[in-house]
Amino acid sequence: MRLIVLAVALFALAFPAAAEDAAPRVLSPDDAALYAEILELQADGRWREADAAVARVSDPVLMGYVKMERLLHPTAYRARYEELREWMAYYADHPEADKIYSLALKRRPKAASPPLAPVRRKWRSELSPPLHPDLERDYARTSRPRLTQIEGRVRHLAGKEQASLALKEIDGHLKRGVITERQYDRMRSWIAASLYYQGYQARARDLADAVAGRSGDSAVLAYWISGLIHYRENDI
Repeated sequence: MRLIVLAVALFALAFPAAAEDAAPRVLSPDDAALYAEILELQADGRWREADAAVARVSDPVLMGYVKMERLLHPTAYRARYEELREWMAYYADHPEADKIYSLALKRRPKAASPPLAPVRRKWRSELSPPLHPDLERDYARTSRPRLTQIEGRVRHLAGKEQASLALKEIDGHLKRGVITERQYDRMRSWIAASLYYQGYQARARDLADAVAGRSGDSAVLAYWISGLIHYRENDI
């Protein structure tokens, strides 16, 4: 439980709730524990208990993820088009919005108005604080156009379920000195997150564990993915 609480808190610190929300925050211990409980309940399809826990949450910063996991549950929940469209209305800038959008298009009735299309978050294409000081220094001395191209390529491949190719490419960039070790691990944390949300839990766990163990301070998303998976595997 301690690991998942830390992971949730770090995740909230790393990613503001919306693009215009520039001030990061760490969840309170109570909210971090509640989010961990909610995710576990939803994984088991225990919706009423999850709803009761949601009602006790004070800080809604991770509610987009909570609702997304319910809507995309593989067996215990079938999302209605109205729910998917509503989610897009509130969370179009969410990093996983393309998944909800794609499902919404498939389930859209002919007479229904279309869902809002995904909107790129500012932090997805540009650096936005807070970054670890060492990582900030790495970015300051790296070719920004080249790095932007590499990061965009990684996100594209990861989203297309081509994690192996993404990892191979950044391995080459690291060996040639194009990116630093911290930048490399930060991108690996994005790949781990994509693997997890695509259902490749074992691969996501191994990659997130490796990143968190070496560069957790500068690739905090790895803590979230690692903690979430270990919690669900009862390995806490």
